[in-house]
Amino acid sequence: MNQTISKKKVTKSDPLHSERSEENVLRDSLLEDGLQDHIVTGTLLDGIKELLPETLTATQLADQLRTASYEVGDKKAERTEHSESMNRVLLSAEALGLFLDFSVEFDEESFETQLAAMEDRYRHLISDCSSYMESHNPWSKEGKVRKEKVDAIRRQAAEELQRLQMNAREAYRGMEPGDAMTWRDIMRENRTQKFENGKDGVEIGRAGGSTSEVVVIKQEEKKTFFKQSEQLPEGTLAASFKDFTESQAVLTERITLGSDEYANITEGEKASLLQKISRKQVVARSLSEYFSGHKKQDPYPLFCKILESGLAGLEKAVKDYPGFKNTEFYRELMSHAEKYQTRADEVRAMQDKLALMEEGKDPETGMPHAYTQDELVEMRREIAKTHKQAVAEELGTSIGVVQDLVKPMHAAYIAEKAPKIRKDQELSSRNVAASRMAQFLDLDCIAGCSMAQIEVNGKKMKGVAMDGAPGQEMGGILQEQKTRKGKYSVNAARQMLDMQVLDVICGQTDRHFANYLAQMTIDGDNYTIDGITGIDNDMSFGVLTYDRIREGGGPGDLKGIEDKKGNFTLPGMSSALADRILAIEPVMLRYLFSDILDVPELAALTGRVEGVQSAIRKQRVREKEAREKAEKAKQKPPASVFLETEEEWQQMLDRVAEVQQKAGQKAEEEADKERRKGKNVKVDHTRIGVAAVTYLRPELLRA
Repeated sequence: MNQTISKKKVTKSDPLHSERSEENVLRDSLLEDGLQDHIVTGTLLDGIKELLPETLTATQLADQLRTASYEVGDKKAERTEHSESMNRVLLSAEALGLFLDFSVEFDEESFETQLAAMEDRYRHLISDCSSYMESHNPWSKEGKVRKEKVDAIRRQAAEELQRLQMNAREAYRGMEPGDAMTWRDIMRENRTQKFENGKDGVEIGRAGGSTSEVVVIKQEEKKTFFKQSEQLPEGTLAASFKDFTESQAVLTERITLGSDEYANITEGEKASLLQKISRKQVVARSLSEYFSGHKKQDPYPLFCKILESGLAGLEKAVKDYPGFKNTEFYRELMSHAEKYQTRADEVRAMQDKLALMEEGKDPETGMPHAYTQDELVEMRREIAKTHKQAVAEELGTSIGVVQDLVKPMHAAYIAEKAPKIRKDQELSSRNVAASRMAQFLDLDCIAGCSMAQIEVNGKKMKGVAMDGAPGQEMGGILQEQKTRKGKYSVNAARQMLDMQVLDVICGQTDRHFANYLAQMTIDGDNYTIDGITGIDNDMSFGVLTYDRIREGGGPGDLKGIEDKKGNFTLPGMSSALADRILAIEPVMLRYLFSDILDVPELAALTGRVEGVQSAIRKQRVREKEAREKAEKAKQKPPASVFLETEEEWQQMLDRVAEVQQKAGQKAEEEADKERRKGKNVKVDHTRIGVAAVTYLRPELLRA
């Protein structure tokens, strides 16, 4: 029998609501009357509202939803036709997502009614996923992958349902009258790992010294790193100075009172620390006063120049800042000039020595001498260490202040410019979102991360728990091992290209050398990159669109997977990964990420996924047409970019290495012509050939 859906007034006696907006009244009506609690929401909600208050049968609504188009950004895509059982899975997931916008009732009886309704929606989802699993035995790869994804959602929903009562009630007990909490917050709480020091074998302590921001969690044989939740700062000097002042005041209080991490220091050490803090406050105040009086001057470029070049570029930079030389900041910086210059000269002397060693000469005598690769690596490490000390130690208080002030300004600037993250958003949880997406796609190219809460001595702190990642920063490897010949293993090449696809989906625009670690093996004068692990994924999941990535080649350090003309630019992609991406439905994304991302961010994510799906489909059509054409001409078909076996991956690597080598040779030949004309021309091999459009490094592509 068809039920009739209509707009109803929700009164305070309604167990799920007290006062609701028109949208929530509509949602409540649909939940109670429609499709036995199966309901599509999100961007289709506006379309549904246009049909009301005219009555509509559940069957008519179902037909409407199955044929409707949904909007993502400025594009429209038709909903894919699915079996009835698959539609039930998608509609159940939407029903659960719909419930998340409801406010948590403060009245205990109403709260328990809501909790029961939430549990009921979980059970519907689990039941419909199970029914789909039982009724489907697909033979196609696409069908098998879709079944895997449905099973993944079923398992996650079952795990969440198991702990929902406990976590929901704990969150409810922490509510105060007037608190604005939704069931989305409850879902976030339910997906948060809890660690209590001394319980269940958990040991919690600080990493890297007593003042480190990173906390280490040890449980049995596993080590996890916890970092407190980080909100994207406002990004202005005034806000940064305010945060800096407050943090220094808190630090002063902790030192003075002898809190845990400062309990064992001497009075002399305590006095020294307080003196440094006082000096930093004086120097920072001089900056604030200067820029308050010169409101048209932007401090960000000057600060970046100081951090990049130290004293080397300071004199030139301050010419654009009238009166800046009179600040206490400038005087403090220049008071360290002589010490800095001494260390800088030391670095240059070490670099000259290294150059002779690389030429096979003894720096002392100039006589031939063969140095081992390990000796050269050790010398490069020593140079990097000395340079870091020269900047971090010898430039004194001023550099410390600049780092404290620029870091939040830089984070806000980069987040808004590239991934398009708004200034009021949380950063830390984006690492979790990236990890979830990688897990959903069965990828092993980035470090695992989850929402977490730690408790020590009754004090609770929320943040993220990150798995430890093995290896060394890729930039360090390429610098230290530059006289050895390096190459990718098949596994590492696959992970690099997997990570590129994942970054496009996540809108991760900060994948520079320091944001992924590499594991390697050394064999004499050669080394092999065996695997990679992406880290620091917080510059992601903004409102960056797929079109922006494709049209601009990718903002920041991001590289897309197709060019402006729609040509597929990846030389290889896991065929299994392509199938998993094609199996993603928008409702799956909302279920997986609604506790972390807001509506615009979810819409942008959906758009990026659809962009990647479209690129994959177009490339498969091209390859099918090319195969058919080759068959008619009785020719060998071109190699596919969708790879399955290790042999196919190795063949792809060989082709790529040959293409990169030829591109490099051609570029060097052109540069030689210019050099013969007296021009100083250098070739950037990362901007030519395959390396220009992928994360693959030219130094590691060898024919």
